[in-house]
Amino acid sequence: MKLVNSNLEMIIDFEKGYFQLLTIENKSYYRKFIYNLIDQIEGNEGSFCLSNNDKILDMSKRMVAISDIFNIDINSKKIKNKLISIISNEVKDNYDEIKHLIDNLENSIDVAIFDFETPIYRKKDIFFEDLLKLVDIEFEKTDDVLDTLLNYIEFCSNYLSVDVFVFFNLSIFFTESEFELFCEEMIKKEYYILDIESEIRDCFPIDSSHIVRYIIDIDLCEI
Repeated sequence: MKLVNSNLEMIIDFEKGYFQLLTIENKSYYRKFIYNLIDQIEGNEGSFCLSNNDKILDMSKRMVAISDIFNIDINSKKIKNKLISIISNEVKDNYDEIKHLIDNLENSIDVAIFDFETPIYRKKDIFFEDLLKLVDIEFEKTDDVLDTLLNYIEFCSNYLSVDVFVFFNLSIFFTESEFELFCEEMIKKEYYILDIESEIRDCFPIDSSHIVRYIIDIDLCEI
Protein backbone atom coordinates (compact mmCIF):
# COMPACT_ATOMS: atom_id res chain seq x y z
CA MET A 1 0.00 0.00 0.00
CA LYS A 2 1.37 3.40 -1.00
CA LEU A 3 0.64 7.03 -0.18
CA VAL A 4 1.90 9.68 -2.59
CA ASN A 5 1.50 13.39 -3.11
CA SER A 6 1.58 14.78 -6.63
CA ASN A 7 3.75 17.68 -5.41
CA LEU A 8 6.42 15.41 -3.91
CA GLU A 9 8.77 12.75 -5.20
CA MET A 10 8.65 10.57 -2.08
CA ILE A 11 6.51 7.46 -1.92
CA ILE A 12 5.41 6.31 1.51
CA ASP A 13 5.34 2.55 1.08
CA PHE A 14 3.43 0.84 3.87
CA GLU A 15 4.64 -2.64 4.71
CA LYS A 16 3.55 -4.96 7.49
CA GLY A 17 5.94 -4.87 10.42
CA TYR A 18 7.26 -1.38 9.69
CA PHE A 19 6.61 2.01 11.28
CA GLN A 20 6.52 4.97 8.86
CA LEU A 21 8.05 8.17 10.22
CA LEU A 22 7.86 11.41 8.25
CA THR A 23 9.65 14.49 9.61
CA ILE A 24 8.80 17.90 8.13
CA GLU A 25 11.19 20.52 9.54
CA ASN A 26 9.62 23.51 7.78
CA LYS A 27 6.84 24.55 10.18
CA SER A 28 4.81 26.39 7.56
CA TYR A 29 4.87 23.44 5.19
CA TYR A 30 4.22 21.06 8.10
CA ARG A 31 0.92 22.84 8.83
CA LYS A 32 -0.04 22.96 5.17
CA PHE A 33 0.81 19.29 4.63
CA ILE A 34 -1.25 18.17 7.62
CA TYR A 35 -4.20 20.42 6.77
CA ASN A 36 -4.38 19.11 3.22
CA LEU A 37 -3.98 15.48 4.30
CA ILE A 38 -6.74 15.70 6.91
CA ASP A 39 -8.97 17.57 4.48
CA GLN A 40 -8.63 14.77 1.96
CA ILE A 41 -9.16 12.03 4.55
CA GLU A 42 -12.41 13.82 5.40
CA GLY A 43 -13.57 13.26 1.83
CA ASN A 44 -12.42 16.31 -0.11
CA GLU A 45 -10.26 16.28 -3.22
CA GLY A 46 -6.54 16.96 -3.06
CA SER A 47 -3.04 16.05 -4.15
CA PHE A 48 -2.71 12.84 -2.09
CA CYS A 49 -3.39 9.38 -3.43
CA LEU A 50 -3.64 6.10 -1.51
CA SER A 51 -3.30 2.94 -3.57
CA ASN A 52 -2.81 -0.78 -3.23
CA ASN A 53 -1.46 -2.84 -6.12
CA ASP A 54 -2.07 0.14 -8.43
CA LYS A 55 -5.73 0.36 -7.37
CA ILE A 56 -6.72 3.78 -6.04
CA LEU A 57 -8.43 3.60 -2.64
CA ASP A 58 -10.93 5.91 -0.98
CA MET A 59 -8.89 7.74 1.65
CA SER A 60 -12.00 8.73 3.61
CA LYS A 61 -12.77 5.05 4.20
CA ARG A 62 -9.30 3.53 4.43
CA MET A 63 -7.43 6.15 6.45
CA VAL A 64 -7.94 7.77 9.85
CA ALA A 65 -6.11 10.90 11.01
CA ILE A 66 -5.83 11.14 14.80
CA SER A 67 -4.89 14.74 15.54
CA ASP A 68 -5.98 14.73 19.20
CA ILE A 69 -5.18 11.55 21.10
CA PHE A 70 -6.89 12.98 24.20
CA ASN A 71 -10.24 13.24 22.44
CA ILE A 72 -10.62 9.97 20.55
CA ASP A 73 -14.28 9.31 19.86
CA ILE A 74 -14.15 5.60 20.57
CA ASN A 75 -17.93 5.58 21.09
CA SER A 76 -18.88 7.42 17.92
CA LYS A 77 -22.19 6.62 16.24
CA LYS A 78 -20.38 4.69 13.52
CA ILE A 79 -18.50 2.53 16.03
CA LYS A 80 -21.56 1.89 18.20
CA ASN A 81 -23.63 0.87 15.17
CA LYS A 82 -20.89 -1.56 14.22
CA LEU A 83 -20.83 -2.94 17.77
CA ILE A 84 -24.57 -3.56 17.55
CA SER A 85 -24.11 -5.38 14.25
CA ILE A 86 -21.33 -7.54 15.70
CA ILE A 87 -23.29 -8.45 18.84
CA SER A 88 -26.38 -9.16 16.77
CA ASN A 89 -24.47 -11.61 14.60
CA GLU A 90 -22.88 -13.24 17.64
CA VAL A 91 -26.25 -14.16 19.18
CA LYS A 92 -27.82 -15.64 16.05
CA ASP A 93 -27.22 -19.09 17.52
CA ASN A 94 -29.83 -18.18 20.14
CA TYR A 95 -32.35 -17.04 17.53
CA ASP A 96 -35.29 -19.08 18.89
CA GLU A 97 -34.79 -17.73 22.40
CA ILE A 98 -34.52 -14.15 21.16
CA LYS A 99 -37.58 -14.50 18.92
CA HIS A 100 -39.57 -15.84 21.86
CA LEU A 101 -38.49 -12.85 23.95
CA ILE A 102 -39.49 -10.38 21.24
CA ASP A 103 -42.83 -12.13 20.61
CA ASN A 104 -43.68 -11.91 24.31
CA LEU A 105 -42.74 -8.24 24.39
CA GLU A 106 -44.85 -7.47 21.31
CA ASN A 107 -47.81 -9.41 22.73
CA SER A 108 -47.60 -7.49 26.01
CA ILE A 109 -47.54 -4.19 24.13
CA ASP A 110 -50.46 -5.26 21.92
CA VAL A 111 -52.53 -6.18 24.99
CA ALA A 112 -51.85 -2.77 26.52
CA ILE A 113 -52.79 -1.08 23.24
CA PHE A 114 -56.02 -3.09 22.98
CA ASP A 115 -57.06 -2.07 26.51
CA PHE A 116 -56.35 1.62 25.86
CA GLU A 117 -59.54 3.70 25.75
CA THR A 118 -58.50 5.84 22.77
CA PRO A 119 -57.67 3.98 19.50
CA ILE A 120 -53.88 3.64 19.12
CA TYR A 121 -51.65 1.21 17.27
CA ARG A 122 -48.10 -0.09 17.09
CA LYS A 123 -46.45 1.33 13.97
CA LYS A 124 -43.73 -1.28 13.52
CA ASP A 125 -42.43 -4.61 14.70
CA ILE A 126 -39.63 -4.92 17.24
CA PHE A 127 -36.24 -6.07 16.01
CA PHE A 128 -33.35 -7.33 18.10
CA GLU A 129 -31.16 -4.45 16.89
CA ASP A 130 -33.69 -2.03 18.39
CA LEU A 131 -33.30 -3.69 21.78
CA LEU A 132 -29.52 -3.52 21.54
CA LYS A 133 -29.71 0.21 20.88
CA LEU A 134 -31.75 0.61 24.06
CA VAL A 135 -29.05 -1.24 25.99
CA ASP A 136 -26.57 1.34 24.63
CA ILE A 137 -23.52 -0.89 24.17
CA GLU A 138 -20.23 0.99 24.05
CA PHE A 139 -16.57 0.78 24.97
CA GLU A 140 -15.73 1.32 28.62
CA LYS A 141 -14.20 4.74 29.10
CA THR A 142 -10.78 4.93 30.71
CA ASP A 143 -8.32 7.66 31.60
CA ASP A 144 -5.49 5.59 30.09
CA VAL A 145 -4.89 7.41 26.79
CA LEU A 146 -2.56 4.74 25.44
CA ASP A 147 -5.02 1.95 26.19
CA THR A 148 -7.86 3.86 24.52
CA LEU A 149 -5.68 4.51 21.50
CA LEU A 150 -4.72 0.85 21.12
CA ASN A 151 -8.35 -0.27 21.45
CA TYR A 152 -9.48 2.31 18.89
CA ILE A 153 -6.88 1.25 16.33
CA GLU A 154 -7.62 -2.43 16.83
CA PHE A 155 -11.37 -1.97 16.37
CA CYS A 156 -11.10 0.32 13.34
CA SER A 157 -8.65 -2.05 11.67
CA ASN A 158 -10.57 -5.25 12.40
CA TYR A 159 -14.14 -4.07 11.87
CA LEU A 160 -14.19 -0.79 9.91
CA SER A 161 -11.69 -1.70 7.17
CA VAL A 162 -9.33 1.13 8.10
CA ASP A 163 -5.84 0.44 6.75
CA VAL A 164 -3.75 3.49 7.65
CA PHE A 165 -3.60 5.48 10.88
CA VAL A 166 -1.94 8.90 10.79
CA PHE A 167 -0.57 10.71 13.84
CA PHE A 168 1.10 14.07 14.39
CA ASN A 169 4.03 14.53 16.80
CA LEU A 170 2.87 11.42 18.60
CA SER A 171 6.17 10.84 20.39
CA ILE A 172 5.91 13.96 22.56
CA PHE A 173 2.87 12.67 24.44
CA PHE A 174 4.36 9.50 25.90
CA THR A 175 7.30 8.41 27.99
CA GLU A 176 9.99 6.44 26.21
CA SER A 177 8.70 3.15 27.63
CA GLU A 178 5.10 3.96 26.68
CA PHE A 179 6.07 4.94 23.18
CA GLU A 180 8.16 1.80 22.85
CA LEU A 181 5.13 -0.27 23.86
CA PHE A 182 2.96 1.50 21.31
CA CYS A 183 5.46 1.04 18.48
CA GLU A 184 6.02 -2.61 19.32
CA GLU A 185 2.28 -3.27 19.37
CA MET A 186 1.76 -1.59 16.01
CA ILE A 187 4.61 -3.54 14.44
CA LYS A 188 3.60 -6.85 16.01
CA LYS A 189 -0.01 -6.49 14.88
CA GLU A 190 1.14 -5.26 11.46
CA TYR A 191 -0.90 -2.06 11.43
CA TYR A 192 0.01 0.64 8.93
CA ILE A 193 1.11 3.67 10.95
CA LEU A 194 2.35 7.05 9.72
CA ASP A 195 3.65 9.46 12.35
CA ILE A 196 4.33 12.96 11.03
CA GLU A 197 6.78 14.85 13.26
CA SER A 198 7.79 18.51 13.10
CA GLU A 199 11.42 17.85 14.05
CA ILE A 200 13.88 14.98 14.25
CA ARG A 201 13.69 13.27 17.63
CA ASP A 202 15.89 10.61 19.19
CA CYS A 203 13.03 8.98 21.03
CA PHE A 204 12.28 5.97 18.88
CA PRO A 205 13.57 3.18 21.10
CA ILE A 206 12.56 0.26 18.89
CA ASP A 207 14.89 -1.45 16.48
CA SER A 208 15.61 1.16 13.81
CA SER A 209 15.37 -1.52 11.15
CA HIS A 210 11.60 -1.44 11.69
CA ILE A 211 11.37 2.33 11.15
CA VAL A 212 11.18 3.77 7.65
CA ARG A 213 12.22 7.42 7.80
CA TYR A 214 11.32 10.22 5.41
CA ILE A 215 12.52 13.80 5.85
CA ILE A 216 11.49 17.11 4.30
CA ASP A 217 14.01 19.61 5.61
CA ILE A 218 13.73 23.31 6.36
CA ASP A 219 14.43 24.13 2.70
CA LEU A 220 11.74 21.65 1.54
CA CYS A 221 14.33 19.24 0.21
CA GLU A 222 13.30 15.59 0.35
CA ILE A 223 15.84 13.36 2.06
